[in-house]
Amino acid sequence: MIRNAVAPIAAFLLIACGSGTPQQPMGEAESKVSVLLPLEGPGKKYGYIDGSGTFVIAPQFAEAASFQDGLAAVATGDVLNRKYGFIGADGKFVINPQFDDVRWFSDGLAAVTIAHFVGFIDKRGKLVITPQFQKANGFHDGVAPVQVYGRWGLIDQNGNYVINAIFENVFESAEGLSAVKIRGLYGYLDTKGKFAINPQLNAAYSFSEGLSAFADSAGKWGYINREGKIVVPATFDGALNFREGLAAVEVGKLFGFIDKTGKVVIAPRFDGVGGSPSGFSEGIAAVRIGQKWGYIDRGGKIIITPQFGGDAVDDELNDWSFHHGIASVLIAGKNGYVDRTGKLIAIGGQ
Repeated sequence: MIRNAVAPIAAFLLIACGSGTPQQPMGEAESKVSVLLPLEGPGKKYGYIDGSGTFVIAPQFAEAASFQDGLAAVATGDVLNRKYGFIGADGKFVINPQFDDVRWFSDGLAAVTIAHFVGFIDKRGKLVITPQFQKANGFHDGVAPVQVYGRWGLIDQNGNYVINAIFENVFESAEGLSAVKIRGLYGYLDTKGKFAINPQLNAAYSFSEGLSAFADSAGKWGYINREGKIVVPATFDGALNFREGLAAVEVGKLFGFIDKTGKVVIAPRFDGVGGSPSGFSEGIAAVRIGQKWGYIDRGGKIIITPQFGGDAVDDELNDWSFHHGIASVLIAGKNGYVDRTGKLIAIGGQ
């Protein structure tokens, strides 16, 4: 399976978008020529459509992931003989299928698995870090988490340890800090492997927009800044990171949204919040009411009636976010795409 992506995947990134930073909505004509979206075609093969729903890379792959840094991970072969490589925007292989597993590119490198060990390749397909790790996540800010003998550490792009594998968990770096877990508590390392925030939190996420959600010893959630100072007290039953200035928080079993002062701006009334990461994108957020997903605006008004969804696992893995006016959704268990009005652009398997 393609790592860091659902395979077969419904989520997508723009070819020129890079890291998935929230973008402003684009005009319809521009969005239609800017995107390549993975989608299942006839015969359970995967290809890529444009923003109008037309296949521009014919269905031919066993799996297909979203484009990142101009390349997309795809798979060929049956389940017992599956190999992974990368294609360009023309659908031609840039890196031939040869790996047992892959992640997508970030900071110019991608993790690949060869004979159960993980290393890293560059965008020419050259191995730049020899496969030697049990697991590895992507490079961000020049460092990547790797696991050896069940413990996690951080390496640089030369494969040298920034800090040895001594942690129970290490998150990918975000805004120059990596959340790490040691002796049951979370803290944050900088890109040099030094503690910026000492381990003291019962749970924590990566930083986003200068803040990170954390949990205290009572299991309540709040937010800290990069210095480790609490800026929103831990009073919530759950919390997700900030996106476009708002963060989803859980009160009881319902989700609403707060601003960076902790003020509730959308009252808790939703059963779930979607997105990758969860929250607002292009001024719209995916929310679940009962078992169905729809979309709200920043005022909390439902603008696309809840109507989408598959099973619980697929719902969790799908990226419901809008990117340049298009969002991936699930319809009767099939991946599809809609525009900002909720109009269906395409659905898989047809």
